[in-house]
Amino acid sequence: MSYSGCSRVAELLPNLMGGASALDGMGAVSPAPVPASVAYVRWLSSGCALIESALVGAGYSVPVPATSKLYDFVADLEAQYAAYRAEQSRGSVRSGTGDRTRADGFKMAFDDGLKYLKAADLSRDGMTATSKVYSGGMEVTDKDIDHDDTDMVQPRFARGVFDGESSANANSPRGAS
Repeated sequence: MSYSGCSRVAELLPNLMGGASALDGMGAVSPAPVPASVAYVRWLSSGCALIESALVGAGYSVPVPATSKLYDFVADLEAQYAAYRAEQSRGSVRSGTGDRTRADGFKMAFDDGLKYLKAADLSRDGMTATSKVYSGGMEVTDKDIDHDDTDMVQPRFARGVFDGESSANANSPRGAS
C-alpha cells in the first residue's frame, strides 16, 4: 500500500517529471521523461516498505490509518524517498566525491523522518501500539494479582525485615556477622 501519490512526487521533481502532474500523464510528454513512470511506482513501494518496517520495529501496527494525524507526514516521507531515488538515478557524472546534490537533500530528509518515526510516541498521533517493551521488573497489576493469590507460596523473607535495632550493623561494637 502506498501512502503517497505521484502528485506529491511531481511537486518535488518538476524538472524530472517533464511537466506532468501524474505518472499517467508522463507518456504524453515529449520527449519521454527519464526515469519512466514504472520506476516511480517501484520507488514509492520501496519507500512504503521502509517506513512500515520502521513502524513495526518501533512497535506500531501498519498500515497508518488515513484518519491518523501522521498520515500526511508518512505520505510526504514516502514522496521524499521516491524523489531521492529519482534524483539519484539522474546523477551527474560531473559531481565529485563529497558534493551535495538534490538527491542527498531528499535522502537526509527521509532519514530524519525515519528517525522521528522510530523515536517518537506515535500513539498521540493516532497510531496503535502492538507491543510494549519492558526492561525488567513487574507491572503493578501483576504484583496485585500475585498479592491476591492465596495459593502462592509466600517468601521466607520480606524487604526491610533486618532494618530494626536488633539487626547486625557494621558500625556496632560487635561488628557484622
